[in-house]
Amino acid sequence: MKKIVFFLLAISSVALLSCNHPGHGHNHASEADSHIHDEVHDHDHDQTNDYEPVTEQNQDYETSHEHSARPEADESHEHNHEYKTQKINLQTFNEVVKTSGQILAPPAGRIEIVASGSGKVVFANNHTSEGANISANEILFLISGKELIENNIDLRYQQSLVNYEKLKTDFERAQKLIKDHIISEKEYLQIKAEYEQSKAAYDVLSGQFRKGGTSVTSPVKGFIHELYVSGGQYVETGQKLATIIQRDKLRLRAEVSQNYAGRLQDIESASFIPGGSNKTYDTEGLNGRRISFGQSLNTSGRYIPVIFEMDYHPDLFPGAYARIFLKGTPLENSVVIPKTALLEEQGQYYVFVEKNNDEFEKRMITLGTEDGHSVLVRTGLEQGETIVVEGVYQVKLASMSSELPAHNHSH
Repeated sequence: MKKIVFFLLAISSVALLSCNHPGHGHNHASEADSHIHDEVHDHDHDQTNDYEPVTEQNQDYETSHEHSARPEADESHEHNHEYKTQKINLQTFNEVVKTSGQILAPPAGRIEIVASGSGKVVFANNHTSEGANISANEILFLISGKELIENNIDLRYQQSLVNYEKLKTDFERAQKLIKDHIISEKEYLQIKAEYEQSKAAYDVLSGQFRKGGTSVTSPVKGFIHELYVSGGQYVETGQKLATIIQRDKLRLRAEVSQNYAGRLQDIESASFIPGGSNKTYDTEGLNGRRISFGQSLNTSGRYIPVIFEMDYHPDLFPGAYARIFLKGTPLENSVVIPKTALLEEQGQYYVFVEKNNDEFEKRMITLGTEDGHSVLVRTGLEQGETIVVEGVYQVKLASMSSELPAHNHSH
């Protein structure tokens, strides 16, 4: 019995010593805690790195990296805080004549549809309206003459058919008789001429005649520019029904003051802004070319037309007026900036010039002419300087608060 008690006491002592051994269970917990901490730390860093403001620890890295990555040519440098900078390089700019004019369809692309007979107009389908797309040979109208005593198309068609069938029979008979010399050559030729005339008249009417009236079709693919009639209206033969415009070419007609007559030969292209739009288009970008300029004044006696032809564009509407910038003699080694870089205050123009990283100087400049996209700078800027070209007002507001919003650089 004493041996058993002594044995149990020995086991208890060993157990107590094991529990008090330094760091045995604690180390496992610490390793687990350390592992979890590392995972959370890495995860948080990945999730917030793109959104946190630049801290003191990474400020130097971001600044030097931004400068080393700045493009050297005409490339722009983007920032996530909604402004963009660009380095100024001298470039070629054109002398510009600012004027106005109109976008037009060329004469060959403007098709007038006329009535092929007299009668009441019936629209061939419900979608025949201004702006509707149409296909070549699509039926647009029917001209019904059922209610008419004179020029009744239905009656004319029936008469033409009867006359054609009669003369066709006479001609077939004459072909047999001439072989047997029963009729003279003169009689044969007269019968043949009458038959051919009746056939031609019948072919025209049968090609146009449909149940309900004579059909009027569009000879080209395009869209309806204007309608001149309404359903049920009476029209005469040859009366204008609609105008079709082909989607092929457009023209830009600029009206230029006679003061610039001596400069018209130097003008080869133009930029223009359609009325009601803020977008600038270029004739060069639409495969355009100058096709003529007036050799005399227009009917107003004040302006000379300069006309360009260019590809059709769905956003350009024939008949729309436009502000036009005619491009003339090239000006070499010019300081040119986008119009988006300008800040106007009380009739003066300014730009923001970058002096250091995210530090800007507001500088007044004097401007020359513009071409709708860019503007010539006469004084105030030099080659190699960097200016804000987008987000000018954001920079202005931020400068009033003495600091720019936190951001990261985009590369």
